[in-house]
Amino acid sequence: PYAGQIEQAFPRRWNPQKRAWEFYNSGGGTLGVDGFPDGIPARSQFLGGGDTAWLVAHEFHHQMESFGAFSLANREDERIVFNHPEPRYRRKNPDGSVAMNPWNTAGKHGEHWNVMAYWDRQLSDAQWLRLYFGEAVIVRDADGDGLPDDDPRLPLDEKRFGSDPKRAQTDGQMNDLRKAMLSTWAPAPLQYTFVKPAWQSRIPNPRKADQDDDGLPDTVDPYPLYPWQPFVWYARATVDGDPSEWEHIPPVGVLEQDGLELTLKHCHDGDNYYALFVITGDWERLYAGFDGEGQGVFATESVIFFEARNRGEVEARTLWRDAPGLQWKATRRRDRTTVIELSIPNGGESRWFWMGGGREIGIYADVYQANGAGYSLYEPYDVFYCVMQEPSGELPLPAGAPQELRRETATRVFTPTQAEGLQLGAGWEIRNGAWTYDGHEESHIRITGLNATEFDLWVELEATQDAVLAAFLPTTPETAMGAGRDYVLFVGGYLNTRTRFRLFGVETAESGQMMTPGRHTLQLSRREGKLWALFDGKPILYARDPNPTQPIATLAIIGGYSGKQRIYEIRARWK
Repeated sequence: PYAGQIEQAFPRRWNPQKRAWEFYNSGGGTLGVDGFPDGIPARSQFLGGGDTAWLVAHEFHHQMESFGAFSLANREDERIVFNHPEPRYRRKNPDGSVAMNPWNTAGKHGEHWNVMAYWDRQLSDAQWLRLYFGEAVIVRDADGDGLPDDDPRLPLDEKRFGSDPKRAQTDGQMNDLRKAMLSTWAPAPLQYTFVKPAWQSRIPNPRKADQDDDGLPDTVDPYPLYPWQPFVWYARATVDGDPSEWEHIPPVGVLEQDGLELTLKHCHDGDNYYALFVITGDWERLYAGFDGEGQGVFATESVIFFEARNRGEVEARTLWRDAPGLQWKATRRRDRTTVIELSIPNGGESRWFWMGGGREIGIYADVYQANGAGYSLYEPYDVFYCVMQEPSGELPLPAGAPQELRRETATRVFTPTQAEGLQLGAGWEIRNGAWTYDGHEESHIRITGLNATEFDLWVELEATQDAVLAAFLPTTPETAMGAGRDYVLFVGGYLNTRTRFRLFGVETAESGQMMTPGRHTLQLSRREGKLWALFDGKPILYARDPNPTQPIATLAIIGGYSGKQRIYEIRARWK
């Protein structure tokens, strides 16, 4: 036991709207153990209208931080960590002063209960025993597994846990103390004490080697308490509030308690991260966090906090920081089910960016009823980290592809006999009614002087490989324009083996369409933050525009790479 004191007061007030007495709510206040030589312990105070379990744990932890400051080395690498998480920083203020936080208090964890569960487990037994304040008590542990046998003075022992006090590994595989610590033992997300539902942390069964029955023993399972696979699946979704396209995507979280059901699914397609919430029952508030860097919800600015309210119509917003590009849509069904879809874009002005697979994404969610009772999808404030699956196969293209550009709707039409306004690079010749280029080095045909936010560039062409269209920003010098800069579409690149977009140097999207003998049409389009490629009038590629607000100054057809390009007609539309 530790030397400390906690005081809680319960003053009330009358609520005339509800016609009921209510306890005043408050945060907590704590004074450390500095006065201990004078017989004054560390002490905390708070009122009774909040979450008593949380305030006791949180404020007493501040007392322990004071114990650690006096008892341990009081260094960044040996301390009881302050439970108000914040990463290291050093910032210069407008007045010239410098603000800094030299000791990191933000790790790979969630909020509230999860902060203390993470940091307190970083301390060794020897460090805990070095605390000056309190009393060290010897207890019986017959099998030496670190979990006491039977002592009611302690919060947990083998008798109450259900493990065998004579076997260090009751399940035959995992140490009993380690088994108990699979759980954070947090009771519920923060809420008013007197509406709190039943205990929500998952209590491990010490006699079971596979808690979640997923086929992976607890000793090797990255999430032994959760049966869901920790992946962000490679798929595409439309943010329209219709869950039908998610039918074959496995859930990454399911909650069923007290008449509430919450299911979470997610996926990504390289352009966006998508999440689907399906809520059935009487709910008032959904709160969710998305950790785009996989380093903890306080460690970086990439974490997006999302809140939805059920107020006749569903209202949603982000909390504490903006999320540029985030889109959401909610629908309701007659069975009291609410569907919420959202997307977070990749790159551009978004807080998130990634390439391919392997990025770890953290998620967690809580749902609350109208009376304030709250339920966690996972253990309260535990973050479920999932790895983005690498792209595989071709995803179905979304709706909304542009039509093939017709002559009558084009801003300009160019042919070898009507080429006024075109810039032709070295090596292009007119032969047999077409611009021809047989070289290996790049050479361009350009339309310049534009200031376009939308455009279509259409060509009729022949090529053995490397049919390449491009668009360049006003800030890109002519000498820097090439197939590795700004917006590039290539069909049959890499010796007629790859068809992709290359957007600001990063290749994305993929099609099986390659160059074949004869004439074809190829179109590159930019519309409403989306990029499209059409081949012979049919959409073959789609990608999200990473810089949708930037104007385009130059459109280009790029010859070279021994593709033997033949250009018969060029159409362009811009605005």
